[in-house]
Amino acid sequence: MCTAHVEEIAQRTDLGLLKLTEGLILSGLSMLLVGHSRPASGAEHHLSHYWEMVLLQQRRRALLHGATPPRA
Repeated sequence: MCTAHVEEIAQRTDLGLLKLTEGLILSGLSMLLVGHSRPASGAEHHLSHYWEMVLLQQRRRALLHGATPPRA
């Protein structure tokens, strides 16, 4: 839902904020239903790996998920 409306979310339109809120609520409800955070954290973990691979393909330095960026 959120990836389908990323431009609206980035521009903070009413539709973007609605879709972001719906996604967060559904994520929270999923965690309540199963009794743990895996429905949300699993997706976050997969996205972190995806972004690492994209940066590596671009020959850019990839931060491993969970790492804090170096201070400038």
